[in-house]
Amino acid sequence: MRRQGERSLVPGTQAPHESPLGLIGSALVAVGVLDQDLASSIVFDYSLARRLRPGDHGFPFTFQAQREPVAAPQTPTVARLVNADQRPDETFPYAMLSAQRAEIAVTYRGSDNWPVVAKGFPNPGNFPHSVPMADDTGTTHQAMFNGGGGNGEWIGRFVSEQPFSLASRWLELGGLRFTLDRQAAPVDVRVEELPSTTPGADFLRHRQASADRLPSPEIDPVIEALIVTGALASDDPVLDEIKQVWNAGPTVTGRVPPAVRRRMLQKFAAMPPVTAPSLSGGAQMPAPWSRYDPQRVVSGPTGTVLIGASSPVIEGAAVTFHALASEVHGFTVDTEQFGGPPDHHFANYVVDPTPGFAWWAEDDLSNLYRGHWSGWSGSGNGRRGDIAYAPALEPMATRLRLLPTLRSHRAVVDVALPDWQAAT
Repeated sequence: MRRQGERSLVPGTQAPHESPLGLIGSALVAVGVLDQDLASSIVFDYSLARRLRPGDHGFPFTFQAQREPVAAPQTPTVARLVNADQRPDETFPYAMLSAQRAEIAVTYRGSDNWPVVAKGFPNPGNFPHSVPMADDTGTTHQAMFNGGGGNGEWIGRFVSEQPFSLASRWLELGGLRFTLDRQAAPVDVRVEELPSTTPGADFLRHRQASADRLPSPEIDPVIEALIVTGALASDDPVLDEIKQVWNAGPTVTGRVPPAVRRRMLQKFAAMPPVTAPSLSGGAQMPAPWSRYDPQRVVSGPTGTVLIGASSPVIEGAAVTFHALASEVHGFTVDTEQFGGPPDHHFANYVVDPTPGFAWWAEDDLSNLYRGHWSGWSGSGNGRRGDIAYAPALEPMATRLRLLPTLRSHRAVVDVALPDWQAAT
């Protein structure tokens, strides 16, 4: 780590925001090579050294607040919203109630003429960033819009940071009243232990599955550090696996924004072809990537599935799934993560060995799906937003297993899917 730090002090070799020290420290702590306090002190030393040099601003995030231990999240109450016509509301599909807050989801796609859009929202005129939310107990709190939109698309949620009664029969949002329909199928949650090889190989496999983007394995400073310190053999088979998956390209390993994916599918009826060069005499892609087909062409069902399930704390992190929204070209799951590593903007400067989730899912027809965060907010101790999965959900599937995966364990959240054809 200190050698990497010395490199960072050579003028012109690294911009402050490109320092890999935090990433290297996190990896070496995770595999048991370094003590976390020692690794953090090295990052601090070179942050200070950069800051003291003339004309250099140093590493932007030198200090890290001590994280609070993650507590097991409570299972929220999730309910479908029924409008005045006694039908599920399409713009406001569901609500979430917990002991801490209340939320009403917003999904609008239609006219980009704002006066037309405003008719479906609580207040006409300007976009309602804050509106009153009330329930049948007489409780009223302000709810702030958390989300975004434009060009005929508004997606997010109205959030009250004060709770409502978990037994509320209805909620009002800016005067619009919705009955709460809690008829959700029970969800099974369990934890499974994963097979293990060596700490270094397990770390790299999980890092690739959980990351949105990574450097080429040939120039990856984290891989270099693991080999130099003896945490990974230079001929470990995991290196071929990492290269094989990385060479498949961002269509497989990286996040393709939902809007871009939608345009590609509409124009080409598929994503661009994926080619994974053989590195070991015609070897197949390693598991689970060998089962993942992001180009699988299927017209997904349209609708919402209530989930309302939480995992226990696993390896310092936990997750809550609120609801699944399926569309023709993919599906999203309204998710809250507790714990986990810092966002990638901070990870370069912080030593934190806590693993992040790899967002896998599979249905009862053996189709595999992979997810990425798609619009989220949060702090250093968690995130709240949507996980966007691809490809589209198989309409004939009757069950979906959400598989938030860490290095040594994964949660299994088994969700019953509706009969989409009967629902339409």
